[in-house]
Amino acid sequence: MTHETAAAPAPRRVRAVAVVVEDDQVLVIRRVKDARRYAVLPGGGVENGETAETACLRELLEETGLTGTLLAPLIVDEASPEVRYFHVEAHGAPTLGGPEVERSHRDNVYSPSWIPLDDVPTVHLVPEDAHRAVRAAARRRGQEL
Repeated sequence: MTHETAAAPAPRRVRAVAVVVEDDQVLVIRRVKDARRYAVLPGGGVENGETAETACLRELLEETGLTGTLLAPLIVDEASPEVRYFHVEAHGAPTLGGPEVERSHRDNVYSPSWIPLDDVPTVHLVPEDAHRAVRAAARRRGQEL
């Protein structure tokens, strides 16, 4: 009789995400992938030896060309500790950088841009936690979404 043991799932990599709300606008990466249009917040995986805070600022710089200042962690979903959201201050005109430049083509578009807070419900911001993170950052600035 043989016993097969199922391999344990690999631990999920922690992601760090920048939530930048400035002057009634939020910074997003507009995406078009396989004809699907949506938006995400700047962010990505925490690398070995890196803190989530450092990864957040690194990803912001890589994906948008903007330097930022961490203002506060945002508690969005305690059930999902693998995603860490941070309220970040950054200013300027975003430009695409990092590995996304090489992956970007006609069918896989990355476009960092500022959008009005009022437009957040219409740009298909994913995942759902991102909406809660934007609302939390807007509230910290005395604004509402």
